[in-house]
Amino acid sequence: MLALLLVLALLVIWAVRSGGPGGGGGSDQGGKQGGGEVPGTITPGPSSSESLISERPGGREESDGGTGGSGGSGGSGGTGGGGGDTEGPAGSGSGGGGADGEGEGGANGSGSGGPGAAGAGGGSAGVVSGGVEAVPADSTLPDCRPGSVEVTLRSEENRYAPGEKPVFRLTVRNEGGGACKVDFGTGATAFTIIEAEDGDEKVWKSEHCPKGARSALYKVPAGGTAVRTLEWDRRHSTPECGTPGAGAKAGTYLVEAEVEGLEKVRISFVLTKD
Repeated sequence: MLALLLVLALLVIWAVRSGGPGGGGGSDQGGKQGGGEVPGTITPGPSSSESLISERPGGREESDGGTGGSGGSGGSGGTGGGGGDTEGPAGSGSGGGGADGEGEGGANGSGSGGPGAAGAGGGSAGVVSGGVEAVPADSTLPDCRPGSVEVTLRSEENRYAPGEKPVFRLTVRNEGGGACKVDFGTGATAFTIIEAEDGDEKVWKSEHCPKGARSALYKVPAGGTAVRTLEWDRRHSTPECGTPGAGAKAGTYLVEAEVEGLEKVRISFVLTKD
Protein backbone atom coordinates (compact mmCIF):
# COMPACT_ATOMS: atom_id res chain seq x y z
CA MET A 1 0.00 0.00 0.00
CA LEU A 2 2.77 2.35 0.82
CA ALA A 3 4.55 1.31 -2.32
CA LEU A 4 1.52 2.09 -4.40
CA LEU A 5 1.27 5.57 -2.89
CA LEU A 6 4.92 6.19 -3.63
CA VAL A 7 4.42 5.16 -7.25
CA LEU A 8 1.44 7.50 -7.59
CA ALA A 9 3.38 10.33 -6.03
CA LEU A 10 6.23 9.80 -8.46
CA LEU A 11 3.80 9.75 -11.38
CA VAL A 12 2.23 13.02 -10.21
CA ILE A 13 5.63 14.66 -9.83
CA TRP A 14 6.66 13.48 -13.28
CA ALA A 15 3.44 14.63 -14.81
CA VAL A 16 3.77 18.01 -13.18
CA ARG A 17 7.34 18.43 -14.37
CA SER A 18 6.62 17.31 -17.92
CA GLY A 19 3.31 19.24 -18.18
CA GLY A 20 4.58 22.47 -16.55
CA PRO A 21 6.94 23.55 -19.39
CA GLY A 22 4.39 22.55 -22.01
CA GLY A 23 1.78 24.46 -20.18
CA GLY A 24 4.14 27.39 -19.93
CA GLY A 25 4.86 27.12 -23.66
CA GLY A 26 1.20 26.92 -24.34
CA SER A 27 0.69 29.96 -22.26
CA ASP A 28 3.37 31.80 -24.18
CA GLN A 29 1.85 30.78 -27.47
CA GLY A 30 -1.54 31.64 -26.15
CA GLY A 31 -0.17 34.97 -25.04
CA LYS A 32 1.45 35.50 -28.44
CA GLN A 33 -1.65 34.42 -30.30
CA GLY A 34 -3.78 36.52 -28.01
CA GLY A 35 -1.53 39.47 -28.67
CA GLY A 36 -1.79 38.81 -32.43
CA GLU A 37 -5.54 38.57 -32.35
CA VAL A 38 -5.96 41.86 -30.52
CA PRO A 39 -4.05 43.90 -33.13
CA GLY A 40 -5.98 42.07 -35.85
CA THR A 41 -9.29 43.26 -34.52
CA ILE A 42 -8.27 46.91 -34.03
CA THR A 43 -6.25 47.34 -37.22
CA PRO A 44 -9.20 48.60 -39.24
CA GLY A 45 -9.71 51.28 -36.59
CA PRO A 46 -6.41 53.06 -37.31
CA SER A 47 -6.96 52.55 -41.06
CA SER A 48 -10.34 54.18 -40.86
CA SER A 49 -8.93 57.01 -38.78
CA GLU A 50 -6.24 57.70 -41.36
CA SER A 51 -8.80 57.64 -44.15
CA LEU A 52 -11.01 60.20 -42.38
CA ILE A 53 -8.10 62.58 -41.86
CA SER A 54 -7.17 62.49 -45.50
CA GLU A 55 -10.75 63.02 -46.73
CA ARG A 56 -11.75 65.85 -44.38
CA PRO A 57 -9.75 68.66 -46.05
CA GLY A 58 -10.59 67.33 -49.48
CA GLY A 59 -14.29 67.36 -48.75
CA ARG A 60 -14.13 71.00 -47.71
CA GLU A 61 -12.32 71.98 -50.88
CA GLU A 62 -14.96 70.33 -53.01
CA SER A 63 -17.73 72.12 -51.16
CA ASP A 64 -15.96 75.49 -51.52
CA GLY A 65 -15.42 74.75 -55.16
CA GLY A 66 -19.12 74.25 -55.66
CA THR A 67 -19.82 77.65 -54.18
CA GLY A 68 -17.21 79.15 -56.46
CA GLY A 69 -18.99 77.63 -59.41
CA SER A 70 -22.16 79.43 -58.40
CA GLY A 71 -20.20 82.67 -58.32
CA GLY A 72 -19.13 81.89 -61.85
CA SER A 73 -22.74 81.83 -62.88
CA GLY A 74 -23.01 85.37 -61.52
CA GLY A 75 -20.20 86.39 -63.85
CA SER A 76 -22.13 84.95 -66.73
CA GLY A 77 -25.10 87.07 -65.69
CA GLY A 78 -22.81 90.08 -65.90
CA THR A 79 -22.13 89.30 -69.52
CA GLY A 80 -25.85 89.39 -70.07
CA GLY A 81 -25.70 92.97 -68.86
CA GLY A 82 -24.56 94.04 -72.31
CA GLY A 83 -27.68 92.62 -73.89
CA GLY A 84 -29.58 95.93 -74.01
CA ASP A 85 -29.62 98.37 -76.89
CA THR A 86 -27.18 100.48 -74.93
CA GLU A 87 -24.48 98.54 -73.13
CA GLY A 88 -25.02 98.48 -69.37
CA PRO A 89 -22.56 97.78 -66.56
CA ALA A 90 -21.30 94.21 -66.13
CA GLY A 91 -23.36 92.14 -63.71
CA SER A 92 -21.94 90.36 -60.67
CA GLY A 93 -22.98 87.89 -58.00
CA SER A 94 -25.48 85.21 -58.92
CA GLY A 95 -26.72 86.84 -62.09
CA GLY A 96 -28.88 89.63 -60.71
CA GLY A 97 -26.71 92.19 -62.45
CA GLY A 98 -27.28 90.45 -65.74
CA ALA A 99 -31.00 90.83 -65.37
CA ASP A 100 -30.56 94.53 -64.81
CA GLY A 101 -28.38 94.80 -67.87
CA GLU A 102 -30.98 93.31 -70.14
CA GLY A 103 -33.08 96.47 -70.01
CA GLU A 104 -32.64 99.01 -72.74
CA GLY A 105 -29.96 101.50 -71.82
CA GLY A 106 -31.56 104.69 -72.96
CA ALA A 107 -34.92 105.60 -74.12
CA ASN A 108 -34.89 107.15 -77.50
CA GLY A 109 -36.65 110.46 -77.67
CA SER A 110 -39.86 110.34 -79.63
CA GLY A 111 -42.83 112.47 -80.49
CA SER A 112 -44.43 114.08 -83.47
CA GLY A 113 -46.22 117.27 -84.18
CA GLY A 114 -49.45 117.64 -86.01
CA PRO A 115 -49.44 117.15 -89.76
CA GLY A 116 -48.54 120.22 -91.76
CA ALA A 117 -51.13 122.26 -93.53
CA ALA A 118 -50.55 123.50 -97.03
CA GLY A 119 -48.73 126.76 -97.60
CA ALA A 120 -48.96 129.38 -100.30
CA GLY A 121 -46.53 131.24 -102.53
CA GLY A 122 -44.59 133.80 -100.54
CA GLY A 123 -45.37 132.16 -97.21
CA SER A 124 -44.96 128.87 -95.40
CA ALA A 125 -47.63 127.36 -93.18
CA GLY A 126 -48.00 124.51 -90.73
CA VAL A 127 -50.19 123.21 -87.94
CA VAL A 128 -49.15 123.15 -84.30
CA SER A 129 -51.51 121.63 -81.79
CA GLY A 130 -52.05 120.45 -78.27
CA GLY A 131 -54.05 117.33 -79.01
CA VAL A 132 -55.16 118.05 -82.57
CA GLU A 133 -55.07 115.28 -85.18
CA ALA A 134 -55.88 114.96 -88.86
CA VAL A 135 -59.18 113.31 -89.78
CA PRO A 136 -60.42 111.98 -93.15
CA ALA A 137 -62.73 113.90 -95.43
CA ASP A 138 -65.65 111.60 -94.56
CA SER A 139 -65.28 112.18 -90.82
CA THR A 140 -68.61 112.35 -89.00
CA LEU A 141 -67.32 114.90 -86.50
CA PRO A 142 -69.39 118.10 -86.52
CA ASP A 143 -67.81 121.24 -87.94
CA CYS A 144 -66.50 123.81 -85.49
CA ARG A 145 -69.10 126.59 -85.44
CA PRO A 146 -69.28 130.17 -84.13
CA GLY A 147 -70.46 130.18 -80.55
CA SER A 148 -68.63 126.98 -79.65
CA VAL A 149 -65.16 128.04 -80.76
CA GLU A 150 -63.00 131.14 -80.38
CA VAL A 151 -60.84 132.31 -83.30
CA THR A 152 -57.81 134.50 -82.61
CA LEU A 153 -54.88 135.82 -84.64
CA ARG A 154 -51.61 137.17 -83.31
CA SER A 155 -48.27 138.29 -84.66
CA GLU A 156 -45.11 136.83 -83.19
CA GLU A 157 -43.73 140.39 -83.00
CA ASN A 158 -45.40 143.79 -83.20
CA ARG A 159 -42.51 145.29 -85.15
CA TYR A 160 -40.17 143.62 -87.64
CA ALA A 161 -36.77 145.00 -88.56
CA PRO A 162 -35.50 144.80 -92.16
CA GLY A 163 -34.76 141.19 -93.08
CA GLU A 164 -37.04 139.73 -90.42
CA LYS A 165 -39.93 137.65 -91.74
CA PRO A 166 -43.28 138.25 -90.03
CA VAL A 167 -44.86 135.18 -88.42
CA PHE A 168 -48.57 134.93 -87.65
CA ARG A 169 -50.54 132.31 -85.72
CA LEU A 170 -54.22 131.61 -86.32
CA THR A 171 -55.77 129.75 -83.38
CA VAL A 172 -59.10 127.95 -83.18
CA ARG A 173 -60.00 127.06 -79.58
CA ASN A 174 -62.87 124.65 -78.97
CA GLU A 175 -64.92 125.88 -76.03
CA GLY A 176 -67.75 123.41 -76.58
CA GLY A 177 -68.47 120.18 -74.75
CA GLY A 178 -67.45 117.85 -77.57
CA ALA A 179 -64.86 117.54 -80.32
CA CYS A 180 -65.34 119.29 -83.66
CA LYS A 181 -63.35 119.58 -86.88
CA VAL A 182 -61.79 122.59 -88.60
CA ASP A 183 -60.55 122.89 -92.19
CA PHE A 184 -57.11 124.46 -92.58
CA GLY A 185 -56.82 123.56 -96.28
CA THR A 186 -56.06 126.21 -98.93
CA GLY A 187 -59.67 126.15 -100.09
CA ALA A 188 -61.11 126.89 -96.64
CA THR A 189 -58.54 129.06 -94.83
CA ALA A 190 -57.28 132.33 -96.35
CA PHE A 191 -54.74 134.97 -95.31
CA THR A 192 -54.53 138.50 -96.68
CA ILE A 193 -51.90 141.15 -95.92
CA ILE A 194 -52.90 144.76 -96.45
CA GLU A 195 -50.83 147.94 -96.47
CA ALA A 196 -52.83 150.13 -94.09
CA GLU A 197 -51.16 153.43 -95.01
CA ASP A 198 -51.76 153.23 -98.75
CA GLY A 199 -55.51 152.89 -99.24
CA ASP A 200 -55.68 149.38 -97.81
CA GLU A 201 -53.81 147.91 -100.78
CA LYS A 202 -53.73 144.15 -100.67
CA VAL A 203 -50.07 143.29 -101.07
CA TRP A 204 -50.28 139.55 -100.44
CA LYS A 205 -53.06 136.94 -100.67
CA SER A 206 -52.72 133.23 -99.97
CA GLU A 207 -55.25 132.45 -102.71
CA HIS A 208 -52.91 133.86 -105.38
CA CYS A 209 -50.63 130.85 -105.24
CA PRO A 210 -52.08 128.08 -103.07
CA LYS A 211 -50.00 124.94 -102.56
CA GLY A 212 -51.15 121.65 -101.11
CA ALA A 213 -54.55 120.12 -100.46
CA ARG A 214 -57.60 122.33 -100.69
CA SER A 215 -59.06 120.50 -97.69
CA ALA A 216 -57.10 119.62 -94.55
CA LEU A 217 -59.42 118.60 -91.71
CA TYR A 218 -58.32 118.50 -88.10
CA LYS A 219 -60.06 117.26 -84.98
CA VAL A 220 -60.15 119.81 -82.17
CA PRO A 221 -61.01 118.13 -78.84
CA ALA A 222 -63.17 119.88 -76.28
CA GLY A 223 -60.96 122.44 -74.57
CA GLY A 224 -58.24 121.94 -77.19
CA THR A 225 -56.76 124.21 -79.85
CA ALA A 226 -55.61 123.99 -83.46
CA VAL A 227 -53.03 126.52 -84.65
CA ARG A 228 -52.18 127.44 -88.24
CA THR A 229 -48.87 129.28 -88.64
CA LEU A 230 -47.97 131.59 -91.53
CA GLU A 231 -44.55 133.07 -92.30
CA TRP A 232 -44.52 135.89 -94.86
CA ASP A 233 -41.47 136.56 -97.05
CA ARG A 234 -42.26 140.32 -97.21
CA ARG A 235 -42.92 140.26 -100.95
CA HIS A 236 -46.06 141.11 -102.97
CA SER A 237 -47.92 138.10 -104.30
CA THR A 238 -49.02 137.65 -107.92
CA PRO A 239 -52.03 135.72 -109.21
CA GLU A 240 -51.51 132.17 -110.42
CA CYS A 241 -48.04 131.94 -108.93
CA GLY A 242 -46.59 134.51 -111.32
CA THR A 243 -43.23 136.23 -110.98
CA PRO A 244 -42.71 137.28 -107.35
CA GLY A 245 -43.57 140.90 -106.79
CA ALA A 246 -41.54 143.68 -105.21
CA GLY A 247 -40.54 143.68 -101.59
CA ALA A 248 -42.87 145.36 -99.12
CA LYS A 249 -41.83 148.79 -97.93
CA ALA A 250 -41.66 149.96 -94.35
CA GLY A 251 -44.97 150.89 -92.76
CA THR A 252 -48.02 149.62 -90.92
CA TYR A 253 -49.81 146.55 -92.23
CA LEU A 254 -52.88 144.53 -91.43
CA VAL A 255 -53.12 140.77 -91.67
CA GLU A 256 -56.53 139.10 -92.01
CA ALA A 257 -57.33 135.43 -91.55
CA GLU A 258 -60.60 133.66 -92.24
CA VAL A 259 -61.63 130.04 -91.83
CA GLU A 260 -64.68 128.99 -93.80
CA GLY A 261 -67.75 129.09 -91.56
CA LEU A 262 -65.99 131.05 -88.82
CA GLU A 263 -65.49 134.74 -88.15
CA LYS A 264 -62.75 136.79 -89.82
CA VAL A 265 -60.00 138.12 -87.54
CA ARG A 266 -57.52 140.97 -88.12
CA ILE A 267 -54.47 142.45 -86.40
CA SER A 268 -51.80 145.03 -87.28
CA PHE A 269 -47.99 144.92 -87.37
CA VAL A 270 -45.17 147.21 -88.48
CA LEU A 271 -42.24 146.81 -90.85
CA THR A 272 -39.60 149.23 -89.63
CA LYS A 273 -36.96 151.03 -91.69
CA ASP A 274 -34.06 150.00 -89.48
